[in-house]
Amino acid sequence: MEPHFGVYEPRRRGWLKKNRIEFTGDDTEDKSHVGCSVMLLTHYHFILLLIALLITESNGSAAEVRLINDLMSGYVREERPILDSSKPVKVMLGVSLQQIINLSEKEEQLEVNAWLKFSWRDENLRWEPTAYENVTDLRHPPDALWTPDILLYNSVDAEFDSSYKVNLVNYHTGYINWMPPGIFKVSCKLDIYWFPFDEQICYFKFGSWTYTRDKIELEKGDFDFSEFIPNGEWIIISNRTNITVKQYECCPEQYEDITFTLHLRRRTLYYSFNLIAPVLLTMVLVILGFTVSPETCEKVGLQMRFILLEWSPWLLRIKMPDRDNNMATLKDSWKMRNRRESMARTAFEYADGPVTQIHTMGIMLKENFEELIYQVKQEKSTDEKSVERLRVLQKIYDHVKMIREHDDDNDEDSRVALEWRFAAIVVDRLCLLVFSILIIIVSIIIAWRAPYLFA
Repeated sequence: MEPHFGVYEPRRRGWLKKNRIEFTGDDTEDKSHVGCSVMLLTHYHFILLLIALLITESNGSAAEVRLINDLMSGYVREERPILDSSKPVKVMLGVSLQQIINLSEKEEQLEVNAWLKFSWRDENLRWEPTAYENVTDLRHPPDALWTPDILLYNSVDAEFDSSYKVNLVNYHTGYINWMPPGIFKVSCKLDIYWFPFDEQICYFKFGSWTYTRDKIELEKGDFDFSEFIPNGEWIIISNRTNITVKQYECCPEQYEDITFTLHLRRRTLYYSFNLIAPVLLTMVLVILGFTVSPETCEKVGLQMRFILLEWSPWLLRIKMPDRDNNMATLKDSWKMRNRRESMARTAFEYADGPVTQIHTMGIMLKENFEELIYQVKQEKSTDEKSVERLRVLQKIYDHVKMIREHDDDNDEDSRVALEWRFAAIVVDRLCLLVFSILIIIVSIIIAWRAPYLFA
């Protein structure tokens, strides 16, 4: 005969048997089968009971659950957490600077990684720890409690408020601690007059967007640098925090804001190798170019080959030249490339001996032939040989005259060329003096007036 079991009611903690199990007959095999089934059901019920207990324990402490229910019962997050509505809520704000990510001169923006540290007292979230099994603190999601609507006024981030909304820590005394981290971008007016020896002042201006001074009172917190990672381009030489009160044109009430200011100084080591050293090398190159004769055609060769193409990459560690770069090798290379003819002139040697000799020979030939022609014309001879001789001499005279005129033209061209060369040498020397004096004066003025030279 089949056994008849009771009906399971889920609201009870066990099996309730509305009807007793009845058997017909005295079959022992049926009785043993029924006993095994009852034992299996009993073990299954015990396992379900353990799982239910574990789930109940994993949901949290009963004291914390009861405390949260008591605190949040009737709590209104839009209401200021203060008993006397005529008094302001005192909110302390501090900043823990983690890293300077970037300072863009082009966009005039400062990007940092920082943690904001808010703290205030919520009068509605106090309790006695002994009444709740010594629970002294709780964690709340940011949208569950009242939070001050303090924003970064000079933010240029696409989302404006770029902080990450983390949980709030609530202590039994009613104090709330909130530390949202974020990547903040602020506008910063830059002055690059003394670049790369410049100093910049940037600030972070925080304030409530809707609460006036009589609703929220700001207090100075710490400007913490204990976790700050030093930046390779900028160093912080000072910082300050101040609170100001301002009345805007839109509203008759007064608003408070707190400003955290950073005084930054640019490190010059990077720019010394990548900017200052090439500029100094270029100035030396220009001075050396003035000392080279214009006739050698080596002004550009010296500047382009030996300085820009060999020394500059070596100094900037771009690529090491194949040969050694020192004064000995430079002198040897220069001697091989600077073989001048004896007629070449520099600023320190000026000789026109061959030109003077040619000019003197022309004058002597002119005088001798003119005297010869004069003597021949004075003779009165009807001899045909004398006539032929006169014709030959006339041809010689014409030819010599043409040569002399050609030499005179060449002498004039040479004289004009020499005058231009001399003028070029004078201008070259004058430019050398002016450029050298200008470089020295400008370098002294920059070094004297610059805010700093090494950082």
